[in-house]
Parts: sequence; structure tokens; C-alpha cells
Amino acid sequence: MMMKGLISILAPVWFALVCVSSQLLADANPRRPADEQGSEKAGMLLNVSAPDVLKALFQTMRERSPTFRRQCRRISEAENLRIEIVFVPKLPLNNMFALSTVKREKGGTIAILMKLRAPGNYVEAIAHEFEHALEQLEGVDLKALTTSRESNVSRNEVYAYETARALETGRRVRDEYWRAGDCKARAQSRRSVESLPGCD
Repeated sequence: MMMKGLISILAPVWFALVCVSSQLLADANPRRPADEQGSEKAGMLLNVSAPDVLKALFQTMRERSPTFRRQCRRISEAENLRIEIVFVPKLPLNNMFALSTVKREKGGTIAILMKLRAPGNYVEAIAHEFEHALEQLEGVDLKALTTSRESNVSRNEVYAYETARALETGRRVRDEYWRAGDCKARAQSRRSVESLPGCD
């Protein structure tokens, strides 16, 4: 039997995660060779696949956002995690911009299919969904947490879970990304960031 659940952003923009537990799939995630571990080049992590057009964005996100770098480091170190990112023209709700399907395979591998609605705010959406992926890695029991008002975990009208943690992380990465970009642009015009308020 397969168990399903949803995680989604409760905000003007929604992102979501579908969790599926399955024992029908064999473990397809062998250990990576030692010379490949931590050898991510410009763009994607070794256990994350995505359209080529996103690779430059990933690199820039990692350069600008300390929070996103921490997310990437943890995801890269998770040998039981695989993430595939694809573009889709629409999602179940009009104001939903991302939807991830999670399968827990027999050997313990967590396989995530992340759908991004095109066009969209990819910086915030990717960081938000990555945080949900980390919640899955940590074994956070979202269903149980929804019974507590103090847990900051809720469910929307399409039975999608949402966590304050993912909301906050997505917004933080978005803010770091744009703030760093603004500082870089101003630095290029003034030749120095030291005199620019808000840039460090």
C-alpha cells in the first residue's frame, strides 16, 4: 500500500510536496565513488538533476546565498537522496508554483520529483522545496505535527502540508539572493562595497 501526503506553502504563492512511501522499488542509490563526492561543478549537485537553463541560476544562488549553500551542502552529503527538477505548465492550484513528489524506496532512498511551474519565482521555490527535502531527510512527522497549534505545520484545502520552516527558508534565500545581486551591481558602479549601506 502507498501512503500519500502533501506539503504546500500557505501564502499568496504556494509550493507543495507529495510524500509516497513505497516498498515496490529497490534501492537504486549506490554509494558515489570517492572521487565524485563533493565534486559538484558549476550548477547542479551530483544528486540533483535539472534542466540546463537552471544550472546558471543554481550557481548564482550558491554564490549569493549562505543559506542556500548550507542547504546544498546537506543535500550533497545525503547519499540516500535524489532530486529531479522539471518544468510544468500548470499545477493543481492557480497560485501554486512548485510541487514535489517524494518516494521512499525499499532500501531507504528518498527520490524527489520537483515540479516548477513556468514561469515562476524559482529562487524562492527551489529553496523552499529543498527545505522540505531536508525535513524528509530528518524524518519530520508532518502529519503528527499538524495536531499541535504550536508546531507551525498546517494543511491547506488540497490536503497539502506546509511548514513555517520552509516558508522562512525560501524567503531568506530569496532576500539574500536579491540583496547580494543589488550590492554587486552597486559595487560595480562605485568600485567598492565597503561604503554601501546594507552590503557586507
